[in-house]
Amino acid sequence: MIHDLPKKMRSCFNNLVLAGLWCSRGKPIWNNFLKEIISQVEVLLTEGLFVDGNHYSFAVTRLVADMPAKASLLNITKFNGAYGCSLCLQRGKHQYGKWLYPLNEDIVMRMHCNHKQHAAKGTLKSPYIGVKGFSPIAAVLPELPLCAPIDYMHQILLGVTRQIAFAIKQLLTNAQLNKYSEFVSAIPSVNEITRSPRSMLDLNYWKASEFKTLLFYTAPVVLKNLINDGFYKLIYALSLGIRLLCEKYIDNAALRDASSFLITSI
Repeated sequence: MIHDLPKKMRSCFNNLVLAGLWCSRGKPIWNNFLKEIISQVEVLLTEGLFVDGNHYSFAVTRLVADMPAKASLLNITKFNGAYGCSLCLQRGKHQYGKWLYPLNEDIVMRMHCNHKQHAAKGTLKSPYIGVKGFSPIAAVLPELPLCAPIDYMHQILLGVTRQIAFAIKQLLTNAQLNKYSEFVSAIPSVNEITRSPRSMLDLNYWKASEFKTLLFYTAPVVLKNLINDGFYKLIYALSLGIRLLCEKYIDNAALRDASSFLITSI
């Protein structure tokens, strides 16, 4: 994706740059898949590109991928293992058959310098603090792993929000679920809601956009008188915090407010 294009034009098919395709029943062998791509990107970074007599320079600034793909590209442990966070050095706790990461205000962040040291010590069979060795994309991406932002769709919409939705479904009676369904079915078509809301009885089939609608629009309004006050405040704080972070422009004050809301929601 070309960042310098206007936002609405970046994701248009004609403006996307297809670097490569992997056709297989299994996941890519990353070193093989990325070898030629990285080689071509290195040429663009050093020589740039001439188009109609104009010279354009290039810089690779971000790695955007879902959680499993990001872990493979960074050559780190996936989210469901010890040291599964790509941005901090918290080990996590193994409970209830899964790895949990409790709130800890003394978290040490992964930085480019310590990440390189960990990569030098880690191997595929014996990761060091979650790092399995050097990433093949380190040659073209500066400041790994900080240049790989959090995957909002999987971690917030299909992660926390989905868990909250199933908890709400367990708490509400059939009559309350029907009341919720009646309310959301009456919502008029607007640009912000890209998919018509469905009943919470169909949660297993909801898409990420439907969990976004729940978090940003329907839950803060409909659930106020349907669930206990403590749970409602948690959902409301999460909604406010994530909504602030999704704004087109965000300043330091908004970041502090978002942080406060998200800590409240944990």
